Amino acid sequence: MKLLRFLLEIDRKEIREILFLNNLNIITSKKKSDEPGNSVGKSTLGRILDYLFDGSIKPIYIDEEFQTPKQEIEQLFTNSEVYASLEYLGLDNQHTTIKRRLSANIDLQSYI
Repeated sequence: MKLLRFLLEIDRKEIREILFLNNLNIITSKKKSDEPGNSVGKSTLGRILDYLFDGSIKPIYIDEEFQTPKQEIEQLFTNSEVYASLEYLGLDNQHTTIKRRLSANIDLQSYI
């Protein structure tokens, strides 16, 4: 599998796009930033990719230490339609897109 593009949409508006390049892709802070690279979304991207492939939503919005919902993320999932999608080339060299709604409500965790 070759990853091509990740897209995050909130209420049908593109919020974040990550284009994957050939070879190694490294997630860091912006090039012209003095930030050390903490809290730029490296782990969150991995959790969302896992969710897209039928993983649990909990690692995305449940605090690991206290096992309680992260209020800001839970409110986002409740008050907005949040979708993540991943475009990739499969082993059969076919272009595929998988898209899934991020929601704490299991009935809304649909695939497209």
